[in-house]
Amino acid sequence: FCRKKMTSSRRHHLKSLMLGIAKGLLEKEAAQLEVDRAAYMAENCPDLSMPGSTQELQELCKKLHSNIDKVDEERYDLEAKVAKSDKEVFGFCVYFFGVFPLLFWDPKLQLCVCVCRLRI
Repeated sequence: FCRKKMTSSRRHHLKSLMLGIAKGLLEKEAAQLEVDRAAYMAENCPDLSMPGSTQELQELCKKLHSNIDKVDEERYDLEAKVAKSDKEVFGFCVYFFGVFPLLFWDPKLQLCVCVCRLRI
């Protein structure tokens, strides 16, 4: 079979037609997605209803922030206590293994394993 080659102007015209159709389809799809999104939001996310006044909500937020600050202070204090205890245990291990060189401590092991060995 012998096929005729398509002229460049015809090819360009068909390509522009296909692009125009694709553009129209994409616009319709985007509009449909927007409608679907609005319907989903209306169904699953109702409007915000505030039973109390704005002043009550602000007071609640202040209480929550003060509780968060208290918990943060306690956490900081506990972290400081744990760090101090870790230093004391490490110092004791260094002293203990310095006084009793017959015992050994593998450097690959962690500090907690060192403390467990002291109890044995």
